[in-house]
Amino acid sequence: MDWAFLAPWIENENQKWLFSEINNPGGKIIPVPSGFEHDSFRMQTSAAEWWQYLKYANKALKVCHPSQCGYITLFPQIPTALGLRKRFSACNYPIIAWSFNLGALYSGIKGEMAKHALNSVDKFIVHSTSEVSSYSSWLNIDISRFEFVPLHRPLRPIGHTEEQDSPFILAMGAARRDYTTLISAVKKLGYRTIIVAPEHALSGIDIPNTVEVLSNLTIDQCNTLTQQARICIVPIANNVTASGQITVIDAMMYGRPVIATDCIGTHDYIKHEKNGLLVPIANVDKMTEAISELWKSHNLREYISQQAKSYAMDNYSKPAAAKKLKILMQEFDS
Repeated sequence: MDWAFLAPWIENENQKWLFSEINNPGGKIIPVPSGFEHDSFRMQTSAAEWWQYLKYANKALKVCHPSQCGYITLFPQIPTALGLRKRFSACNYPIIAWSFNLGALYSGIKGEMAKHALNSVDKFIVHSTSEVSSYSSWLNIDISRFEFVPLHRPLRPIGHTEEQDSPFILAMGAARRDYTTLISAVKKLGYRTIIVAPEHALSGIDIPNTVEVLSNLTIDQCNTLTQQARICIVPIANNVTASGQITVIDAMMYGRPVIATDCIGTHDYIKHEKNGLLVPIANVDKMTEAISELWKSHNLREYISQQAKSYAMDNYSKPAAAKKLKILMQEFDS
C-alpha cells in the first residue's frame, strides 16, 4: 500500500518527514494547496480555514487514489476534514492521525461534528499516555484505536552557549500557558526572564521590569534563545489535554535544564530530578523554589542538562519515531 502524508506546513514534495528514515519510496508528500495559510498560534479555526483544510483533503484524494492509498495526517484539522470526506466515500481507505492533539474537549455542535468526522479515523497517535483514555472516552471510540508515541523533534546543531554576562530564564509558547504563575514566581526572585509569546497569552498580567516579552520571532531566533538560557521553563495551565511538549523537548535536545508544570503534556517526558524538574499546577511557591534551586546550583543544572540531552536523543528523535511509524504502517499492509 502507498501512503500519503499531509501536514499544514508542507509547501513542497522535498519535505520527506519520517518517510526518509524508513526508506519508504511509496510515501507521497502532499503539499498544501496554493494560498494555504497555517498559523500555529491561532486560538481557533475559522470557517474559511476549515474550507482550506477540506480543499487540502480533496487534493490528497486526487493525488493518491484512496483505493490504493492510506493517509497519514498531522494535527486535528486535517484528519477531521479527511475523515468527513471518508464518510461520504465508497472507499474504506485507512487514516492515521499522527500528532493528534486538541486544545480542549469540545461540547455542543462543534464537539458533535468533530466526533462524526473523526469516527472515520483508523488510528490516533497521541503524545501523552493520558490522552489515550481521555480522547477514547470523549470520541466514544474503542481505546485500541489510540496509541501513545513520544513526540519527535529534529536534531539541530548547537551553535550557542549559555549567556554568562546576563543570564536569563526563558519561557515560550502560547498553548495553555500559565504565565500568571511563572511571573508571580520570578517577580519574587528578581531574575531576568524572557517570555516569547503572542500578546493574548499574557493578557491581563502585570509584567514586572525584570521580564521582557518578545513576539513574532523566527524559529532560528527562538532556538538561539533556548541555547542561551540558563533555565527553560514551561508553565502549563492544562490538565485535560496535552500542551508544551515541543518546548520541553527542544530545550532538552539543546541540553538545557527544564522546569515544567506536572501535567498531562509533561509527565511522560520529564523524569523529576533526573532529566528535569516538575512542579504542581498553579503553585507559585513550588515554582519559586524550583527556579531558585536550579538557578543557584551549577552542578544540578549540569547534571540535569546532560541527562536531558541524552534521554531526548534516545527517545524523541526522528529515528525513534520512524521505528514506531514503520510498525504501524505494516499493520495496515498485512
